[in-house]
Amino acid sequence: GEGKIAILPSELLQEIRGRMASTAEWLLRGSLAILVLAFCVGQCYQFVTRAYTIRLHAINEYGYIIHEFDPWFNFRAAQYLHDNGWKAFVN
Repeated sequence: GEGKIAILPSELLQEIRGRMASTAEWLLRGSLAILVLAFCVGQCYQFVTRAYTIRLHAINEYGYIIHEFDPWFNFRAAQYLHDNGWKAFVN
């Protein structure tokens, strides 16, 4: 037909090699992107899991009674420290 250029076998082989190289490069980049994404997702999961575990440590250790953030407990501790001094408070 008109408008078609005849490709010699060596040129055809070169064309195929070029396309295979670009396909291999594309697959390599895609695989690398998937590995990086999997690593990032794994790290995020690990961070969230550790944060959750750290946050629940007091509940797992001491139960559901809030000690650290109880204003009345802090007031009584400060009052005892004021009335009895540092040595009595620590011992």
